[in-house]
Amino acid sequence: MSDPFPRGAVVVSADLVGPRSKRPFVLVSTEAHPFYGEEYTAIPLTTTPRSAAVELTDGRFLEGELPRRSYATPWNIATLKHEAISTHAGTLTEEATERLVERAIEYLRGEPR
Repeated sequence: MSDPFPRGAVVVSADLVGPRSKRPFVLVSTEAHPFYGEEYTAIPLTTTPRSAAVELTDGRFLEGELPRRSYATPWNIATLKHEAISTHAGTLTEEATERLVERAIEYLRGEPR
């Protein structure tokens, strides 16, 4: 098995939520996740600005970047298999990653801001 991607990695995988063949995602799972390194909990990204989405500004990237302005959709959780990931485009800061996790938890609890 390849090395696992870090929490906060921005990766490209098959599009699970739309008509495109590939889509970027932010990986939010930790080593405590069952099967860590084989599969990941992820939040899809979109280029469509939405009021509830979290904009990924340049300051939210620790390294790397995406070619277009992107927005995380924390109400939409996905599971990605390691072998389905084709590209590691960058990594978000710990603070930006934690913000996405907190927003996802709010949606899961029915408490969106």
